[in-house]
Amino acid sequence: MPLTRKKLRVQRAAVITASALGITLALTACGSNSSTNSATASDASPIRIGVDLSLTGPIAFAGVQEYAGFKLAVAAINDSEAKVLGRKIELVPLDDKSTPDQSVLNIRKLVQQEKVVAIAGPGSSNSTVVGAQTATTLKIPLMASPSTTGDIWEGPNVAKWGFGAAGNGSALGNGCINSVAAAEAKNGTKIKTIAIGEETNPGPQSYVAGVKKWAEQNNVQVLTTVDWASDSTNLTTQMNQLLAAKPDAISISALQATDTLAAKALDQLGALGTTPVANCSAITLGTFYQAMGATAEKPHFYTQILLADAYPAIKTGQENDAERQKVVNAFAKYPDVAGVPNLSNFAHGGWDVIQVLARAIESAKSTDPDKIRQALERTNYVGAQNTMVFSDTQHRSTYEDYAKIASVVVFGAGGAISIPK
Repeated sequence: MPLTRKKLRVQRAAVITASALGITLALTACGSNSSTNSATASDASPIRIGVDLSLTGPIAFAGVQEYAGFKLAVAAINDSEAKVLGRKIELVPLDDKSTPDQSVLNIRKLVQQEKVVAIAGPGSSNSTVVGAQTATTLKIPLMASPSTTGDIWEGPNVAKWGFGAAGNGSALGNGCINSVAAAEAKNGTKIKTIAIGEETNPGPQSYVAGVKKWAEQNNVQVLTTVDWASDSTNLTTQMNQLLAAKPDAISISALQATDTLAAKALDQLGALGTTPVANCSAITLGTFYQAMGATAEKPHFYTQILLADAYPAIKTGQENDAERQKVVNAFAKYPDVAGVPNLSNFAHGGWDVIQVLARAIESAKSTDPDKIRQALERTNYVGAQNTMVFSDTQHRSTYEDYAKIASVVVFGAGGAISIPK
């Protein structure tokens, strides 16, 4: 049965308390007397975790939510009897201003000057790549917030000191276009050719890899691939190039700003409502729909809203329900901690980051960075946003549950929407 936008705009505040190790989370003020990155388990001083997030700039919509999740998790931990090794956690936050270069500077400062034992963040794909490389150089464990860049997280060339709370963007891109093809098939349209548009950013490009893999798996011809810069202000030329190929469908993968530009350009060119368009984007939020207005409700226009703050009721699977409820409880218990009016899936991912780091420190029985890294590789955690099972060659979630659900919304007449299975 179709659901209305209003019904789907259910707040997904999430509260996570660490269960197996008796960990719950809480926020304390920044600043510590620690002078080294490692301390003994008997040390009573707070355990300092560095934070590198985009708290300002174009990615701040994600960073602020991720930080809210960090703080709620720390608040819950610090309020628990066990804490972590009997000690509180202290966050040391720095703003990377949505730029990879600043992220590198932040991580170096956190390690070399602030003497943190681990890094939480970054959150954007561009910053995560350089962040994991920097952490590996400095030999400090880094647990990135939701970032779908996959190459650094797995395989023989995995970033030894970098770990990710999110999964494989390729799997999500594959799941997105597969859902769109299935929805069109129900309407009697078989997609045999496709044109692909992508923002030149590691996140969207990982989604495109999944779209191309789907095309190969299903004998669908990719007629053309057109790209554009993240700071583009008009995509009419690029959308014209996609349409000129005369595809059966178009796939768009971009971040928050340019997916709106692409959709608006396609609408102005008369494509929306006629040519199937799959907005298989790394990040699509409620502001996308605000910007698109009624245009978003045209037929044959599909949007992936896996990380959408406007529709937080979409779930990854029942196994994650218990941890999500912990986030909800924490948000209610610590109303002044999060600093945001409601929580999105980015906050859930942030909660998971701190939970995994806390469990690794507890498991290592040490704040020695290398022992924490080794403990992270033994992670088996069912989180609020995701399930993570790490190894020496697998440093991110497989994201299988996320990829299996459609995570694509089909808009119909009058703003009613449905979610294909």
